Amino acid sequence: MDENQLMALFNQARRYADAGDLATSVKAYLECLRIAQGQNPPISREGLPQFVRSAAINLTQVLNQQGRFAEALEKVTLASFASPSPAGWARALAAKGEALCGLGRIEEGRTAFEQAVRYQAVVGALNSADSITRLASEDLLPWAETLVRSVLDEHAAELNHTYRAEALTILGKIELRRKRPDCARGWFDKAIREDSQ
Repeated sequence: MDENQLMALFNQARRYADAGDLATSVKAYLECLRIAQGQNPPISREGLPQFVRSAAINLTQVLNQQGRFAEALEKVTLASFASPSPAGWARALAAKGEALCGLGRIEEGRTAFEQAVRYQAVVGALNSADSITRLASEDLLPWAETLVRSVLDEHAAELNHTYRAEALTILGKIELRRKRPDCARGWFDKAIREDSQ
């Protein structure tokens, strides 16, 4: 397998996850990591840490979505060894927080979410809030909303259309969790309008 084929496999894993085929996505990400961590990885020495980090974080997020929290926690540790950027740390810590909360370790999870926001305010807050919306705990939903609103209020100048749409989508997910579909629809409509700009 050459570097282009490995990148194609990585992109396919992401597409599987986006389409909701989580089991196939996990298999593809695991194969990416197996190849990248093999004896002769088909990727440059300079690009290898970033590839491993991205594959490990994405895999962690998919495992979290499947409720495989112990495995997710194990894989997110792999991402931390691959020298993440501040945004990479924020994504990894948000995924770690979701895994910890999923395992019932709420305070440790909350600490990981807080650390994610400290590493990179926008990415950390949005990833943490999105993770919280997938958890069974209703107790953390107000905090997720606070995180998103802080991004929209305090970091408005830094947000492009994609980040604003993501924030509005998360507010919609929060309203769905609260069983308020009409409010959720309003947020989703705003997100669609924002993303189309």
